Amino acid sequence: MLNTFPFTELTLEVSFQPVGLGRDQTLVGEDGQPTSAPEAPLQLGLRADNRLEIAVIDRGGTVRRVASRQPVTDTRWQHVVATIAGDALTLWMNSGAGWEHEGRVPCPGGLVLHDGTWTVGRGFHAGKLARDAQALIDEVQISTRGLGREEWLWSTP
Repeated sequence: MLNTFPFTELTLEVSFQPVGLGRDQTLVGEDGQPTSAPEAPLQLGLRADNRLEIAVIDRGGTVRRVASRQPVTDTRWQHVVATIAGDALTLWMNSGAGWEHEGRVPCPGGLVLHDGTWTVGRGFHAGKLARDAQALIDEVQISTRGLGREEWLWSTP
């Protein structure tokens, strides 16, 4: 079970093809509510403004977010890699033209320790399951270490 690992490092890889845009939706998440905030320990998804976002709660209980610089504007396949390594949360995206570094924020200590269920296509918000994905989702891989770029599922064309 993934929740038995001490997630001081993490690599989350996902391919998705949006079917609907313009609403909050979760592609991959970990459910549960370890804090008094409505946030889940980890959520990767699209916001209503169509920007891809990874949001995690770090070991200190702080929510850390990284969003794509540009919104997803069409329904072609997108490849995403989010890592927690070296006390930072980093997001990369590949829409078919190579990898783009979307951003990086501090994430001291890694992901909060929490027993929860990992979900694909459904998230957790305000104490309940919510924000279902309107997307085709494939090739989900979760690693318990920060993988180097050469170890990711997809290579640059």
